[in-house]
Order: sequence, then structure tokens, then C-alpha cells
Amino acid sequence: MDLDDEFYLRNMPEHDRWSHLKRLIEAADPREHQEGGDQTKNDVAAHLLIGTDLKALIAGSVVVGEEASKPDWARFRAAPPGTFVWVLDAIDGSALQDTVGFGYSANVILYRKLDGKPEEPLLMVTVTSSSTMTGWLYTGQVGASHLNAVDPHTGEPMILELLEPVKPLAQVRQGWVAVVAAQAKDRARVRTLFETDLSIMTLGGAPALPGLLLERLAAVVIPSPQTRHDAPLLPLASHMGMHFIDIERCEFYSDAEIRSFFAGVVPPYHPNYKPVPAMVVSRDPLFGMELAHRIRAGWEADGRGKAS
Repeated sequence: MDLDDEFYLRNMPEHDRWSHLKRLIEAADPREHQEGGDQTKNDVAAHLLIGTDLKALIAGSVVVGEEASKPDWARFRAAPPGTFVWVLDAIDGSALQDTVGFGYSANVILYRKLDGKPEEPLLMVTVTSSSTMTGWLYTGQVGASHLNAVDPHTGEPMILELLEPVKPLAQVRQGWVAVVAAQAKDRARVRTLFETDLSIMTLGGAPALPGLLLERLAAVVIPSPQTRHDAPLLPLASHMGMHFIDIERCEFYSDAEIRSFFAGVVPPYHPNYKPVPAMVVSRDPLFGMELAHRIRAGWEADGRGKAS
């Protein structure tokens, strides 16, 4: 999409905007979209619309991500240090939204391009059908907010600051675990969990994490490596006291290790890209380790070996 297209999308009437967008989608070359597979026209449409609005928020910023084209990545590489970079996954869970399902989200991570060293995330946002959650990390400051929370006493909309303890909302459902396993191959990797008395939900990665941060879920399981835009709230979870256990090694990750998975803006097919590994994220470290051992034992029994 060139600059003229972006200008028209931002300034034209709603009906004309959708007509112009339809022309852009039909003209898009799917071979340009490098990161993921099985993208739908809705993926491309959402990327173009959200990306255009994101660039309008910060003058001179660029947008890359799951549906980014080769020219998009070329613009990022040519941008000078100091440029703000939006990493966008406009529809995380394409198969779910394409089948009129649920559990999908829009995810954004904001970086600022650096000269000669990996970029650190500044802002992370996940929007689901029932939740808008944002967080930020900059100059040593950390914050997280649930933007469409409801006051439990008045029923009025409120912004819930997640890093501040809210005792009345602490309602962890013991034994409730969300598993990033919308696909059968990932459910097979955690089959041992279905043989327990736990309450297991299978869905996409980003939509699962707000439930953990809002003190409802006991744990989230990531059974296979993920791209970072599938789990953009993990750095916040680390600052909120969650525990991260590597399933292959059954060992804890440090905060620095979690943040390292999000360092640097490169496409997932780049040799320097570091995916988010298979892990358990838990409020209780003992419960998290128990889940990791159960899953690992299942892998060994099935001869599956490593997560990759």
C-alpha cells in the first residue's frame, strides 16, 4: 500500500473507504505476505485499516507484522533510528474468525528503532471481543490497564490499573487452565491435561492472557513455539508476578529471558528471530511446575521429544 492509498483511507467517506479497501485487497499479492499461512481477505483488510490508523497516530511511524508485505519491511529497514515501529497482528486466530468462531484478537506491539542494538517493546495492546488490555514499559516504568473493565460496585465502565492489587476482583478459579491449542496438533501435545480434573479451555494465545492477568485463570499453557505477536502481554505478566516454566526443561525463566523473546524487530523467518518457546505461565509456581511435568511426561510417553 503506497502513501496515496493511506491518505485516501484516512480521509475518504466511510462508504468510499470500504470500496477503496476492497480494490486494495483484490490487488494484493498473497505471495508478499511472508510470516503466517492461511491468511484470509479479512486479515489483509484489517491490517490495511488498522495499520493506516496506527501510522496516523505517530507521524513518520511504520507498520510491519503478520500481513506485512516486502515493501513494508523494506520501509522499516530504510527508516532512521528513532522511528516508531508498530508490529501488528490484525487478526490473531484467522481460522476462528473465518468460521464465525470466537477467541480471536487484534494485537499490537510498539517499538522505537535503535541504532545497532535490538529494540525493546514500549507498548503492548491486545483487543478481544470482550476485553481491551494495554501495557507499557519505558525508561524503567511499567504499567498495565484493562480499558473496558466494569466497576463491581456501581456497574459503571472503568479503567482498571492491573499493577495495583484490587482485592475485590481477586477471583482466581482454581484448576482453570487456558491452553493455546486451537489446532488438533497442539491439543495432542497436552493430552495428559485432559486426563485430569482440571477445567481446560483451548483457544488462541493472545486472547488467553487477559484472563490470567485479570486474576481469573490459574495458568496458561503454550504447548508449541509461538511468534511474539501471539503472546504480546507476556512481558507484562512477568512484571505482575507470574511464573514461567519451560516445558522441555521444566525450569523457570527469568524476567530478562522473557523480555529477550521480544527484543528486536525482525520477521519470524529471519535467522535472528527468537520465538516464544513452549511454556507454562502460572500464578502459583508449584502448580505451574506440576503442569509442565505432566505435559513433558506425555511427550516422553508419546515419543514426541522437543516442542519444535
